[in-house]
Amino acid sequence: MAHATNDINSVVMVAGGGVMSAVDASITALVTLGTMVLLISPKLSFIAILPLPFMAYAVNKLGDKNYESFKEAQESFSDLNSKGSRKMPRVFVLLSRLLR
Repeated sequence: MAHATNDINSVVMVAGGGVMSAVDASITALVTLGTMVLLISPKLSFIAILPLPFMAYAVNKLGDKNYESFKEAQESFSDLNSKGSRKMPRVFVLLSRLLR
C-alpha cells in the first residue's frame, strides 16, 4: 500500500507538470526557431541550434542517473517498510504486556 501511494504521487507530479512543460517548450522552440530563421539569419540560426543534440544527450544521461537514484530510494523505502511491518507485532505485544 505504501508503494502504491508513493508511486501514485510520483506519477501525478510527473504527468501534471511534465505534459504542460513539454507542450509549452515545444511551442516556444518552434516559434523562436521560425522567428530566428525568417527574421534574423538562417546561417546564424543553424550555428545557434548546433549544440542542441549534445544537450539532448547530456539530458538523457542525467535522466538515467535520476532514474537509478529514484530506484534506489524506492528499494530503501521497501526495506524500511518491510522492517517496520516485521517489528510492529513485537511492539504491540510489548504494549499489551505493559498495559496489563
